[in-house]
Order: sequence, then C-alpha cells, then structure tokens
Amino acid sequence: MYLHHQPFRQLDTIIGYPSQTFQTWVAHPAADSYWDSFNPTPQQFAKIDLPILTITGQYDDDQPGALSFYREAFRYGSTAAKAKHYLLIGPWDHFATRTPDAEYGGIEFGKPALIDMNQLIKNWYDWTMKAGPKPEFLKNKITYYLFGDGVGQWRYARSLEAVTDREEPMYLSSSGNSAAGIFASGTLTVNRPQAENHFDRYIYDPLDAKSTWDPEGDGSENDFLTDSSELIGLSGSGKLLVYQTPAFENDIDLAGFFNLSAWISLDQPDTDIAATIYEITPDGHSQILTLSTMRARYRHSPRKATFVHPGSIERYDFGHFRFIARHIAKGSRLRLVIGPVNSRNYEKNYNNNGVVADESAKDARTVTATLYHDTQYPSALYLPIAAPSEFH
Repeated sequence: MYLHHQPFRQLDTIIGYPSQTFQTWVAHPAADSYWDSFNPTPQQFAKIDLPILTITGQYDDDQPGALSFYREAFRYGSTAAKAKHYLLIGPWDHFATRTPDAEYGGIEFGKPALIDMNQLIKNWYDWTMKAGPKPEFLKNKITYYLFGDGVGQWRYARSLEAVTDREEPMYLSSSGNSAAGIFASGTLTVNRPQAENHFDRYIYDPLDAKSTWDPEGDGSENDFLTDSSELIGLSGSGKLLVYQTPAFENDIDLAGFFNLSAWISLDQPDTDIAATIYEITPDGHSQILTLSTMRARYRHSPRKATFVHPGSIERYDFGHFRFIARHIAKGSRLRLVIGPVNSRNYEKNYNNNGVVADESAKDARTVTATLYHDTQYPSALYLPIAAPSEFH
C-alpha cells in the first residue's frame, strides 16, 4: 500500500478483513463527539473516588493516553480522589509496563529498571483493599526513572509539573540558510537570533518512497532506537532539517516534556511534520529520546481542521512530546530533526486539502516547508531541566 500509494481507507479490504470498526475510526480523523463518547465526562471524572495507580513508560506508545486520563482526573477530580492517585513512569515500552525489561530498541536502562511489577501491584491492592501498608516503592505521588549511560535511578516528585525545575530555550539557527543533514547541521544555541530573514527549507514529495525517514524508527531491528542509517542516507538531500547543540560542558539531567515552537510557512494547504529529538554521545552514538508529530490542518486545534494559507508564516507549537527523564553526560549533545512523516508505519498525507484517508497518488502535491529562525521569528526548542528528586 505504501509503495503503490493506495488510499488508507482500503487497508482492511486489502488485507482481507473488512472491518466496520476500522471504517468508523477512519471516518473520524479529528477529536470529536464520537471519540468523546468513549471517555468520561468532566462530571463523571468528578464522581470517581477510587485509588488509582497509573503506570506507563517513556517508550510506551500508549503514554499519551495514560497521561491524558491522568491529567483529566486531576483537572476535574475531587481533592480526596487526587490524594489517592499515584503515577509510575518507567523507562519501558508498552509491554514492559507489565514485565519490565532492562533494554529496548538498543537502549539499556540499567538493572534498577527491573522492578517486580507483580509484587508492586499486589502491594498496591493490599494497601487499598485490605488496609495493608502503603507500598514502600511509592515514596511520593510521582515515581519516575531517570537513566543514561546504561545506569538509572528511581526519582520522586509531588506532582507531574514538579518533575521539571524550569524550561531552557535553545534557539534554532544555521549558517547560510542550510541545515540539510547531520554532517552540515544547523545549531541549537542559548543565544536568541540577532539576524534578519534567516530560514531553512526542506522539500517533500509524497510520491517519493525510496529515501524515507521514520521519526521513531521502524521497529524492524532490535536496535531501531539507535540506528541512524536513515539520517545518514538523507544527509544533504534537502528532505529534512537537522539542528544540534554544542557538546554539553557539564552533565545535565532532563525530566519532563520538551516543547518546540517553530515558525513555518508552507506552499501547500496541508502536510504532516515530525520533530524528533536524539541524544548524541561523545563517541557519536545516537539514541532517540522523544518525538512529536503534527498534521498542519490541526495546528490550532485537534478538533477542527484549518487548512494552511500558502506562504503565510505561522508558529507551530509541537507540544505533544512524550515524557522523558534522561541523564545527559558531559560531552554529549542533542539533535533535533524536523521533516515530513514519510513512512510505511503512518497514514500518508498527500499535502492536499481533501480527506487524507481517501487520497492516493493522483492527489499528491510536493510541499516546500520553510522554517524561520531570526529576530522576528525566533524558533526554539525548550529543554525540561530536571528538579531535584523529592522523597516525601
């Protein structure tokens, strides 16, 4: 389907399993009343009075859902209910939230990540249902795992917001309006831009299925989170943009959520954009930390499509990066890659203004995306600096 540009809506029929459920989902690409019907209302959240232990992982594909429900519970829940709600964020993928692993996708977490989840859950139920002691492991309302260099430690905070001490902006810039690859990248710097009319561009042809970049690795290899071969192959191609920090002069702990504010103009009414953040160790080793994707038509709201006016410069706020907690060693750097979502693992957006699920090669439009970074349009990546661990 990917190579022959067949409409995404045909997926169930092509694999021989026509599904009304799949067709219903495809018919609702935005957050609307259909999806709302599956979630508690604010009034229902307010009535929940049960002890809750939310469990997720930094590489858990379901982390956005887990944290969405967590936030809604704290937004609408009673004081008594919030006092009984605990959050555990390990380093794991989705499956390892049941049986923790010490490695995933080529990244090692360290032995402390191997907690006995069955015992923890038993202790939780003994506490909440049998008047047993509180699980010793849950030292505060938030328990999260900070790791790096193959070692890690469990840390604690009184709230999800308290995990982060502050946000530090790193401004995007480039020399000669070029940030075309990892060997000729732009920079991420603490200095706010002082120049005028600075920008970088990439061109995305949705019919190009030969040289692609999967923003979170395609999962086909055991080391997919550390394999940078796709980026190496695309370096200098003009198909994506790369920005890197200088090597850090001291160790730094990051915990919480990255945010990216990028000033962008498109020459087409829509496209899908991915922003992925990597750690690059002193020996050149690459690790995916987190990513955020955006369909341009939903840049203002996930509930309403607003097509782009070609040529207009707008601020795109990538605020859906997954939670991370990482120790970045002295000499390491961060890499930000911004480019199209062009992978067999995602629905293909043909950069048009139609129904994406119905589009195919005949609807394809090549898009030029221009990213600005100057005094008027200071694009910036915001780093979540970790707060000290709280044990009370």
